[in-house]
Amino acid sequence: MANQELTYKQKLDLIRNGNLWCWKTFWVGIVSRLQKIIFSREFVVFVIYTIAMWRFDLFISENGLIHYTIISGLFILVESLRILIEHKTTMSINTDFGAKILKEIKLIKGA
Repeated sequence: MANQELTYKQKLDLIRNGNLWCWKTFWVGIVSRLQKIIFSREFVVFVIYTIAMWRFDLFISENGLIHYTIISGLFILVESLRILIEHKTTMSINTDFGAKILKEIKLIKGA
């Protein structure tokens, strides 16, 4: 069935399920993702911290750059953890994988 033969509702269902490409939906998704990042608490605090570092000339010293890099990494980590907790995502470790590696190591050593 060609796209021209589909009703509006059918096209909308295909777009929402990821079976039909739509540039409008793509750009709306990009803009909404950027808005979530820009207006997050972590990003606002990071911008304030960056402006303070620049205003007080703390980028000049090597220690200032090191602290800035560490704090930048922490902000990225906090944002990621917030998203994980917000979506109640769980990280599980597959113990079978570790057991298989140990078994392979024993086989290699035994050979």
